[in-house]
Amino acid sequence: AAASERPLAASFIPPKPGRYVFAIEAWTDQYATWKRDFLLKRDAGLDVTLEAEEGRRLLETALERFKDRITTEGNGFDSIQDPAILLSDAATEVASTLDHPDLTRSAAYPLVADRA
Repeated sequence: AAASERPLAASFIPPKPGRYVFAIEAWTDQYATWKRDFLLKRDAGLDVTLEAEEGRRLLETALERFKDRITTEGNGFDSIQDPAILLSDAATEVASTLDHPDLTRSAAYPLVADRA
């Protein structure tokens, strides 16, 4: 089944007994989706020029929030022309700050934890 069709599961353990309220949030990870598609096309030998440009734009959007810090740290984002930079762990971390325009939130659910 496609990733979007697979049910997801998660769990958490309340830190101590008591009453809690939780909600479930979901969104599309724009960077992870771009990276997956980029790698699939690149590995299939297809031209990824447009995909690389899309990745650069995603990172540039995320970098705007960290421009001063990134430049002073000198960690390679001054020029995002190399696809290796677009695929790096640092790029993944920076891209995690992108907005989530398709954020969906469930109703709030009550939870009572009576044991630690």
